[in-house]
Amino acid sequence: MLAARTARASHCALLLVAAVPGLMVLLPETRGTAHCSPSGERLRVAWLNVQRTDRSSAIMAWIERENPQVVGVGELDKNATHLRARLAARYRDRASCLANGRCSTVLYSRIAPVESRALARGDAENRRALSAVRMRLGYGDKGVNFPIVAVHLSRPFPLGRQRQELRDLGPFLLQSPDAIVIGDFNMSPRMSALRQFASQNGLRINAAGGPTWPVFGAWAGLWQIDHVLTGSDWAVTALRRSPDLGSDHRGLVADLCRVESAGEHRSR
Repeated sequence: MLAARTARASHCALLLVAAVPGLMVLLPETRGTAHCSPSGERLRVAWLNVQRTDRSSAIMAWIERENPQVVGVGELDKNATHLRARLAARYRDRASCLANGRCSTVLYSRIAPVESRALARGDAENRRALSAVRMRLGYGDKGVNFPIVAVHLSRPFPLGRQRQELRDLGPFLLQSPDAIVIGDFNMSPRMSALRQFASQNGLRINAAGGPTWPVFGAWAGLWQIDHVLTGSDWAVTALRRSPDLGSDHRGLVADLCRVESAGEHRSR
């Protein structure tokens, strides 16, 4: 009996060791410390994949409570007319992943955009291909502007498709240190494709403090696949998940600030 127990214990230990690399794929990446510039801009952005929800009142209550200047929305169905109307009423400017036509990846902004650009591959309704939209926003009193991108990637299979989508997305970010990218990447922070994309484009992967998908079902609370990625000119001072809003994703709200220069930090 002792030998059987020892064998079972050894087997469990081997399973645990074997599982660790897989668990690392699910764990978020930690953030380093960055200092906000005392005179720099502050910004609040939000993201939500609204698939499978018709709870526009709950979504709008969350947005009104958090009061972000910019909101990105994914899988905004063509039939979600009530939610579209309420978002349009609250946010003066909007742009989608199709320059001409309806697309379900949309940016809404209270900050007037200097420009807007669309990027769509294949299915414009955002279920089986890359879709993205970029606004360049003028902000603050120093005449600066920065790109913010909302994106939705396809699902992981077939293998290799997401990597190609990330290669297509890279030039869309303008290689800017003040870029902000929000969206549903359909991959966890520890997956090599996302880490490589972030590294190549000078972006930080920010931990949300918990999973964003799925909200319900047998696999509830498994992965963070929705992300806020930031260039080196930004620091994320807070990043939090939404409550259950009826979607199978939780939304994200991020508070950001412009990072102070080395000279500013030394003088404090």
